[in-house]
Amino acid sequence: MAFVFVYGTLLQGLERHPTLGNSEFLGPAIMGGAKLYDLGAYPGLVLGNGEVTGELYRVDAQVLAALDAIEGYHQQTPEKSLYLRTLHTVRLFATGESREAYVYVFNGSVTHAKPIGVEDYRRYRLENSSNSQWMLAYGSNLSTQRLEARVGACPRFQVANLMGYELVFNKRGDTPNVYANIRYTGAGKCPGVAYELTPEQLLALDPYERGYVRMAVPVRTLAGDTLLVQLYLTHPNDLCSEAAPQPEYEHHITVGYEEHKLALAPLVSALARAA
Repeated sequence: MAFVFVYGTLLQGLERHPTLGNSEFLGPAIMGGAKLYDLGAYPGLVLGNGEVTGELYRVDAQVLAALDAIEGYHQQTPEKSLYLRTLHTVRLFATGESREAYVYVFNGSVTHAKPIGVEDYRRYRLENSSNSQWMLAYGSNLSTQRLEARVGACPRFQVANLMGYELVFNKRGDTPNVYANIRYTGAGKCPGVAYELTPEQLLALDPYERGYVRMAVPVRTLAGDTLLVQLYLTHPNDLCSEAAPQPEYEHHITVGYEEHKLALAPLVSALARAA
């Protein structure tokens, strides 16, 4: 078995994800010292200044061989490879812990390739396919009134669930503030509300979400469909111990849960752990 960090078309919701089969998903992860480039039908990761988000998997030898074939990696003649499979340190968003994982690093020139200006390839794909974006709120932005005070009118929204995640209060703020986050556990679900926002509204929201990484993930709508949304996930550097949020902040979240008639159990559980 081996750990593999994927960052391109192998991500959940994208065309080559089925190649991973039943490999164990360990959660979203981030790699430092890397940059992404648009190579046309797929991205290329090269070493450099920056960070790249992706997903960490535990794979068997059969899946690893299939990935080698897709990525054009030739173990016996690496100089002829399209991508090189090499070990690098990545960090899990859920815990901040580091893992050594295989990463397919592009082995060609990116001189004429377009840099991908965001850390996340799925987000890049979304933003290039549609002008408006679904942004999933799971914390204080669940309150439509709070969100609209920040970015303006948000007339379209829908309830959706983050499968395998739980709500947690472990985002570091200025003492004594602690904020909402989601943590991958592989079980259960965390409810949220997807709001349709313009690019300008997302940019207006970014300053309120310092310490989070804006990335795209798949969620499940109430109709059972998969929807790719953007959301804010706490950077591993800004994780802290679980603690109770300030009353005003908790109030905004409670208002959001009540407004959208979300099941209260995930919020109750998160507050109980933080107490």
